[in-house]
Parts: sequence; structure tokens; C-alpha cells
Amino acid sequence: MDAKPGRPPVVPLEIEEKIIDQVKTAASCGFGITRRELLVKTGRLCQKIGMKTPFKKEFPGKAILKV
Repeated sequence: MDAKPGRPPVVPLEIEEKIIDQVKTAASCGFGITRRELLVKTGRLCQKIGMKTPFKKEFPGKAILKV
């Protein structure tokens, strides 16, 4: 195949896994999280750790959720 690889992930896999674990833990305790809340929290986490991102308005858009 002559396909080109896509862009590298913005959020490192170890941080992404931590976010997933926290969402799963919250869900098991009966706390839901909306897609919007997940995007905002991810953006805030990236800001908190000083990570440079291409996010507009400082948090990721809906496209990041399409897997």
C-alpha cells in the first residue's frame, strides 16, 4: 500500500489511558459524563500539564471522539 500515515495523536497514549480509566471509574460509581464535558476536561488537562495543542478555543473538537 502507498497510504500515508495520519497525523500523530495530540494527547500522548499514557494520558489518554488515564482519562479513560477516570471516566470508567466515574461510570462505575454512577456518574456519567457528556461528550462535551469530556472534551472540556481533556482540554483543561492539556493546559494544566502545559502541553501545546492545535485545539481551537483551548479544547478539542468533536472529531477527536470519532474512533
